[in-house]
Amino acid sequence: MLRRKAGASSWTGWVVQMKKDDRSDSSYQAIFNAANDAIFVHDIDTGEILDANEKACEMFGYAKDEIRRLTVEDLGSGEKPYTLEEARCLIQRAARGQPQVFEWRSKDRSGRLFWVEVSLKHAMIEGKQRMLALVRKIDGRKKVEEAVRRRIEFTRLITSISMRFINMPVDEIDGTAVDALRQIGEFASVDRSYIFQFYNDGGKMENTHEWCAEGIEPQAQRLKGLPVEDFSWFFSQIKDGRVFTAQVRELPPEAAIERAEWELEEIQSLACVPLLLRGVLIGFIGFDSVRQEKTWDEDDIALLKIVGEIFANALDRKRIEQALRESETRYRFLCERLQMAVEQKVAELRQAQSLAAIGQMVSVVAHEVRNPLQSIRTGMDVLHLEMAEDERKEVLADMDQGVDLLSSIITELLEYARPMELRRSSRPVGALVEEALGALSRKLQKIDVVLELDDQGREISVDGIKVTAALTNLISNSIDAMPDGGSLCIRSRFGRENGRDVVRFSIIDTGCGIAEDNLPKVQEAFFTTKIRGTGLGLPICKKIIEAHEGSMLIRSKVNEGTAVEIVLPV
Repeated sequence: MLRRKAGASSWTGWVVQMKKDDRSDSSYQAIFNAANDAIFVHDIDTGEILDANEKACEMFGYAKDEIRRLTVEDLGSGEKPYTLEEARCLIQRAARGQPQVFEWRSKDRSGRLFWVEVSLKHAMIEGKQRMLALVRKIDGRKKVEEAVRRRIEFTRLITSISMRFINMPVDEIDGTAVDALRQIGEFASVDRSYIFQFYNDGGKMENTHEWCAEGIEPQAQRLKGLPVEDFSWFFSQIKDGRVFTAQVRELPPEAAIERAEWELEEIQSLACVPLLLRGVLIGFIGFDSVRQEKTWDEDDIALLKIVGEIFANALDRKRIEQALRESETRYRFLCERLQMAVEQKVAELRQAQSLAAIGQMVSVVAHEVRNPLQSIRTGMDVLHLEMAEDERKEVLADMDQGVDLLSSIITELLEYARPMELRRSSRPVGALVEEALGALSRKLQKIDVVLELDDQGREISVDGIKVTAALTNLISNSIDAMPDGGSLCIRSRFGRENGRDVVRFSIIDTGCGIAEDNLPKVQEAFFTTKIRGTGLGLPICKKIIEAHEGSMLIRSKVNEGTAVEIVLPV
């Protein structure tokens, strides 16, 4: 690893010049020994140490006469690439006029290893070719470089763990969590890493995931169902989201219970990272050092906080998806039973001979179905609130659709069975149409709507809610007939028919149309060609229109479209 070192050549030139021009050896030695760096003079051919200044003797712990008897190998770690062979190669390059600046792993008299930067320079001293080696300690710089390298590696490890958890199947989260504990534990040189989670409304905790280094005794099976209040001092340290680090031997008297437990586990040092979810403490991650004491710097603590966030989110996703699976199974069973109940009641309704019989059976359906249906809706609303935006929305959407379908079936059955009671008021024609379109705004995205309303501000006397419902149903049928988009025209015309003022609404689509054989049946109760439908939509519309003393006419042609005309007295 070579680095250019400014000032090295000027210093060696100065030493050489002083030795050449000043015949006083004492002057030379004074300058030689005044240098802040260690200086060695080597034989250019053998690498033998011929001289060394006082700084070199101080750095390596030898007297000058001792250091002259040593070799480069004696002053190095001896580990590759810091060997005598490598040193000779570097000296030979410098002898060929190629200045060498490199890092070297050195060893002092006591055997302590340390880092130095060496600058080799070919020089003439007293007419002889020599090799000067300027040596400077760089332990501080190496420590900073190592800290930066370690932080980068730790960051990469955390990023890798985070990426693994994204979109991971819920069944694999536990295994991945244990493997992530192993990776972090090995990187941080700890002996045990683990996760504790709270339950019973935060009253108890248990060790749910654990990794242990080879030779370290696991503790997870023993640490189940622990009362949180028994470790109140510890939880006072992490409840605000702070990372807790400690040397067990230095714990205060008020932590006597915690100290006894950790000494039982033979822990010398530990770090605990709170698991916070939306500001609530749901557990913590622990890292134990059993075989030796360990300290954690601020950079490590900052990264451990990120680890805590990753694990908290992964565990929460697992909890939500497990709850969703259980709810999905339970609600699917309930929906299937409700569907069977509705189908059975509808079959019975089709056999009824009078509206009174239909009303009686509808009451039974409403009683038996609507209450459990509301329970399902409430449960699904809770799931919607708890679940993140990107998690299993399709499942909930399907369940929502099923519940909405069942609810609409009950509503339509009750609407059809009840005697029609009108609550008339004056409503503008345009407002009735706009309200119907507003209720269907999401379904109209692919539809080109054309409004041709005659005198749309003119008011008519109708039950606004019921007429709007009828218009909404008819427009919805037209939209359903155009799944790939199409044109929808809504008209209103005032006129006079049979001696009375009327308004005629026309709803015209370019959809798939109605088969000629089915056209006479579409206004009959319980007739439908839809996969999901009760066959009560058009009969209810007809009932509303006839209650207003109006009429409804349907014309259609397959693959061309359908036109529905409603006539209401003004």
